[in-house]
Amino acid sequence: MSFSQLEVLAQCALRYRYMYEWRLPATADDLWPRRTPGSDSAMSAADLGTLVHEVLERFHQPGADDGAGGMARLRALWEEIATVSEGAERATAVWRQTAEGMFERYLPSEVAGMATIATEKEVNLAVDVDDRPVLVRGFIDRLCRDADGRVWIVDYKTNRSLGRDSLAAYGRQLAIYQRASREVLGLDAGALLVEMRTGAVHRQEGDGWPEVETLLATLVGGDRSAPPDPPCGGCAYWRGCPSSTRRPGNDPRP
Repeated sequence: MSFSQLEVLAQCALRYRYMYEWRLPATADDLWPRRTPGSDSAMSAADLGTLVHEVLERFHQPGADDGAGGMARLRALWEEIATVSEGAERATAVWRQTAEGMFERYLPSEVAGMATIATEKEVNLAVDVDDRPVLVRGFIDRLCRDADGRVWIVDYKTNRSLGRDSLAAYGRQLAIYQRASREVLGLDAGALLVEMRTGAVHRQEGDGWPEVETLLATLVGGDRSAPPDPPCGGCAYWRGCPSSTRRPGNDPRP
């Protein structure tokens, strides 16, 4: 069980059943995400996020090279990585339009200057839910240590904006990572979410684990009914879903 699967369950248990339990294929027209012409040079949000994460992973390799070289090195890493998948022209365009600003806002932050312990650290957390074992897995973007010696989990987000619901969802993700850090890695870590678009850094406050436990109980309990107001606008299965509130011709995507 990954965080993304858990969030599908949080949004709509029926979609979770179609997607992960029944593994129903979606029609090509309804696959998400779509590339939006004129946005980040037609690069999808998922592709952009992947590239930014790959650059930061290389930039923050633990040891002598951690964070060295500043913007010049970030630009070189971007060109090296993005050109392979996107081509030189698009890689340059997206750097100028989006990526350069992200990294310029990120570099002066306290987070960027922390000492890296690990990047893309895989964690597998075994949880007992109503006497049934559930394995929750994920990858921590970066584990680092501040000047006072405290360990932090850092998660990077490239979303255009983060509203209340998105922050709540990512809070559950960080709660999973914090629990895994304690129980699997033996590290009592704080958690930080970095908005790469704005440079804002959100510190995880409170304990989000009870919300995760509630979702895991739903998973084990087997209730797969749609919520009263299902998020059909972002679902690839709306055409054949008996609970769908979306109708042909009413497509909320760009």
